[in-house]
This record gives sequence, structure tokens and C-alpha cells, in this order.
Amino acid sequence: MGIFDFFKKKKNQGNIGKIVEDKNNNFLSNKENAESKEIKPSENSKAEKNYEYEPVIVKAYPAMLPLYLNENLSYNDIRVKNKGKITLKRIDVKQLRDLRALKNYVVLDLETTGLDRENDDIIEIGLVFIENRSIVSSCSTLVNPGRHIPSYISEINHITDLDVEGKPRIEEIIKKIWNKIDGNIVVGHNVTFDLSFIKREAEKAALSGNVRYVNTVSVSKAFIKDLPNYKLETLTNYLGIAERQEHRAESDAMMTNRVLSACLSIAEEADKIEKERKKAEKAARDAERKEMYRNSPLLDKSFVFTGYFKSSRSELENMVPTVGGLLRDKVSGKTNYLVLGSLEGFPDWAVERKFLKAKNLIEEGKQITIVSEQEFVEMINVAWKTLQISPPAAEGG
Repeated sequence: MGIFDFFKKKKNQGNIGKIVEDKNNNFLSNKENAESKEIKPSENSKAEKNYEYEPVIVKAYPAMLPLYLNENLSYNDIRVKNKGKITLKRIDVKQLRDLRALKNYVVLDLETTGLDRENDDIIEIGLVFIENRSIVSSCSTLVNPGRHIPSYISEINHITDLDVEGKPRIEEIIKKIWNKIDGNIVVGHNVTFDLSFIKREAEKAALSGNVRYVNTVSVSKAFIKDLPNYKLETLTNYLGIAERQEHRAESDAMMTNRVLSACLSIAEEADKIEKERKKAEKAARDAERKEMYRNSPLLDKSFVFTGYFKSSRSELENMVPTVGGLLRDKVSGKTNYLVLGSLEGFPDWAVERKFLKAKNLIEEGKQITIVSEQEFVEMINVAWKTLQISPPAAEGG
């Protein structure tokens, strides 16, 4: 129970509304068996000054809401006096690295009285807690919405008014639920729907915090193509992970986690296939290159360039593959030649990154040869003559 601000359109009316209370402080809709109390505006009432809305502060007993609803007071007219602030932020999961990074999270699923995010209510909450991609615990609870559960909803999830009788109201447990997800990554199938209910109730309870969320509908669309739809049941059937569909919060949360895990497996397999394809293509290119330049004295020799050159650096670098050589950007123990230009005015960090590193590796016994620009060009000319090919046209020629 708490204090709510009720805003009710009562233009130029003296009586704002009636609250019916019995001797046990229970608010009832049966006026015949209860004492009636009227709430009237104060002397400075806005209603007496022709204002459109009159704020009335009342105790919000759950059983009182139907009375006000019957008097055309919408559920949207109820606002918490001290409202909290909940921030929700989407995490886009579109690539394998995004899935790999998703290791610790909470899977959320709700059952509700309908699809209206503003006016419908939660009737069941299911949570599954994941650490390092493994389930460590789960929980669920039925929730009394304080209203009739429509029959079409009961036909889907088999939750009836009788099932929620005596169960906690959402305001009694929302703090506990919020504490379980606040600051965490929340995963769910169409999770924005579920989080909208949690956010609404948490803010009504004056709770604040933030949640990052992953929507498995979007994840599924990124990694599973050409399905007629991306409903949870469709996905579980397609992936071969379907069990008896209970349409209950905890079991749906479990299935959502299976879908996410399946997406990771699909992405890992696709990545493996792509790596193998690229490896095969590289092997084919290398075989073709080795056959084409099998007589070259520079076949498979790796070259690194550093410093300022008289000729165009790109022109010099482009000579390397014409004789079956390998152009590299970094000096390593596998480097064969460091082509050295002028280091005058060259940045210290650049000198250290290539020239000094090459000297250190040579001192360690690595077979790296440092050659000048002119020496490099002469080496290339010898290779061209050996291969009996003409030098390529110069840039701009």
C-alpha cells in the first residue's frame, strides 16, 4: 500500500468521489454493507476555481481500484507520488564476437493479462540466471493482478483466477525482482515487452537503476535466415530443441536461453566454415604464385619498408609481388629484408618500431638483411631478368 495521486476530471464539481470503507479498513464496491465517506475539496480547491483536474491523495488499497475503474477512472490516471527512474539500454548482438562476449546474464519472461503495456498486468514472472553460459539457478512466481484474467489468456498459459488467488501482488515483490536484474544484462524473447511491465511497476515503487538488454528475436534474425516468423515456438521447432510448449514464464525463459545458445553454435559453425574457406583460397593463391614465380630468386622472401625514399614508396612496394615476394608491414623474426630509406627527420617511434627492432633481431641471430633503396631495385631487376619479364610501367606513365 502507498500514497497515490489520483487525477480525475471533475470540472465545477464539489464532490470529487467516494471511497467506501468497512470497519476493517478494506475498500469495497458494495456500498450497501459499508460506511460511506465523502472526500470534498478544501477551501482553496482548484475545482472551485474552474480548473479541469482535481488532485486527490488517497490510500491505494488493491481492492479499491475496481471501484474507481467503475467510476471511469483509468488505470493510467494513477501515478506514484515519488516515481523512480529506470534506464533501459539495448545491446546489439549482430556478430559472433557479440555472442561470445555474452556470458553472464539473466533471462526474463512474463505472463500477463494481455498485450497492453500500460493497462495490463503481470500474472507470472520467470527468471533464469546464467553464469559463464551455464544455468546456475532459476525461479518463478505467480502474481495476483487484482483483476480477472481473460479466458483467452488462460487458454494460452493455463493460468486462471483461481491459480493467482492468494498469490502476492506485484507491489509486494517488485523490489525483490528488480534487485535481481538491476545492473545486469537481461535477455528475453521480445524482451522490451517484458521489461516495459517491470519498468512500469519498479518506477511506481519509486525504484531506480539501469538494465542492458538483449532481444533474442533480433539475435535470431541475425544468425538464422529465411524463417516465416521468429516466434519462440517457431525457433525451437526449427532448431530441434522444442519441448512441450507450456507457455509459462520459467519454461519460456529456459527455451529462450536455449535459442540464444543455439545461435552461438550456429555462428561458431559459420565462422569455422568461413575460416576454412579463406584458408583454402589462400592456399590456392599461394600455390598459383609459387608456380608462376618458381624460378624467382626472391620467391617467398618477405620485405619490410621504412624511412623516406627517393622513389614513390608505393611504387617500390608494388614491385615485391611481381617477383613472388611477400610484402609485410611489421618486422619480425620471419622478415628477410628491411628496405631502408633515409631516417633523417623520421619519427623516433617509427625508427624504433622497424629499424632498431631489426638490428636487435639481427644481434639475436635472425637472418634479416638491411638493404638500401638502390640495392632493393637492383635485386628486383635481377629477378625480372631471371623470370624473363619486363618491368611494370611506372606510376603515372
